[in-house]
Parts: sequence; structure tokens; C-alpha cells
Amino acid sequence: MAISVQIVEKSRAAYDLIKYWIENTAFNKFIFLPYVAPDDAGEIFLSGKPDILVIDLSVSNNFSSGTAGKLNRNPTKVIVLAAKESMEAIQQFIEIGISALVMKPVQQNPFTRAVAKVVDQINAEEEKPTPGQFVSFKSHQSMLYLNELDIVFIESERNSSKLTLKNGECQTVNEGILGIEQHLKARELLKVDKNTIINLSRITYLGEDIKGGECLLRLNNGSEISRPLSKVALSSLYKIFPQKNSSVNIKGQDRNGHDSRAAW
Repeated sequence: MAISVQIVEKSRAAYDLIKYWIENTAFNKFIFLPYVAPDDAGEIFLSGKPDILVIDLSVSNNFSSGTAGKLNRNPTKVIVLAAKESMEAIQQFIEIGISALVMKPVQQNPFTRAVAKVVDQINAEEEKPTPGQFVSFKSHQSMLYLNELDIVFIESERNSSKLTLKNGECQTVNEGILGIEQHLKARELLKVDKNTIINLSRITYLGEDIKGGECLLRLNNGSEISRPLSKVALSSLYKIFPQKNSSVNIKGQDRNGHDSRAAW
């Protein structure tokens, strides 16, 4: 499974360098949360629920205390980049429980060793069976209780959401997708665009031919379904489920989400 990463840095150039080093660290596939200004990083963290958070201590004050407080209830692995004179500020992250500390100026070899260590921890945890927790949804006049790993898709429908379950059954719940994602814990449930959450553990194949705006998906129970997916969602999914050919017929983009007409 792909590992999601959030990098909190003061500049796009620093973000790009850290991203490049991570991409060349291991054989794992990585999905990177987009670069945003440090002031907005807390909101991205809460919605993206990354597996790894790489944060420069010099901008950690912008990472609100409320967000940092939620780290100790979150499975996210934290890698802190810090200068020697900032040891006092590191204390808040030590109390949370960081996975690695890399001293500045950051050098590639110590940093990639830290990333490899964290990736090994994540892979070891992935091998442990996770039964999934039960979550409740308000559906019409009743409550719906589901194991979150039985959910295959969650699709936004204005002020409600449609849930597709592993047995093919669909349920409409009276809650928007933003509210739903706040109480989902399973890493397998990935928000691939603003309107769609997909259970990656249920998908074994992503079709290459996009017809009528819909994409063919094969589930791990052998069934096949078609779903309308945005370009953003397809770009994320093709990084996780690479196909044999090098392109897919999405107007203006190749399978990797790159604009075929200009630099993205």
C-alpha cells in the first residue's frame, strides 16, 4: 500500500527537496499531500491523516497547538527537522512521541535513514491484522452501524453521502463527507478528492479506459464496478495502482496526473 506523507516547510523549494529525497528512499510508493503555507498545514493534516509527517521545527508554531495535541491520538509517524539551538522547542514533540529527529542543516543520508526507519515501522504495522472499528451514521430515521473496513466507497451528495459496502449494498447517510472523515480511523480509507473516499484495501485493479467519465474498478471479492472519478482522484489512484501501459485516456493528462500539454 502507498504511504501518505505531509511535509511542513517554510518554502516550496525546501518541500521539493525533502519530497525528492523521500521518493528515492525505498521501494515503497508514496503519496504526498500538497505543499501549503505552514499556517494552513494543520487543516491539511487533519483532513489528510498522513502516515508520515515531516515538520521543520522552525515553522512548528504555525502548526497550531490544537493540531499538535491530536498527534498523540493519531498513528502518524513524526519526523522533526531541528537546529541544535531549538532543543527546548523539541520538547512538545517529544511528549507527543516522535519517530525520528534529524538535526539541521539537514543532510540527505541522515534524513533518508530516518525515513527508511519510519517506513519499516509502518510496513511492520501493516502486516498486523486490523479488524477495523465500528462507526455509526444517521440514516433517515435510524442509526446505521458499520465496520469501517466494510465500506468500499463514500461519495458526497450535497448534504448527505452515499456509502457503497463490500456486498454491493448502498446506503445514504445524513452526513457530509467532511463530517464522516473526522471519525474514520482506518488508513485504508483514503480521500482521493473533495467528494470521494475509497477503501484501498478493497481495490485490486484500476481500469485504463475511461468511458463516459467512469472508471472500471475490480474489487478483492472478484466483482467489478464502474464509478465516476475526477481527474484528481484518478491521478492519486494511478500512483497506487500502476498499469502496464504508460498513459490513459484522460483528456489533458497522462496516467501519472501530469499535464501532457505543459509542466504541471
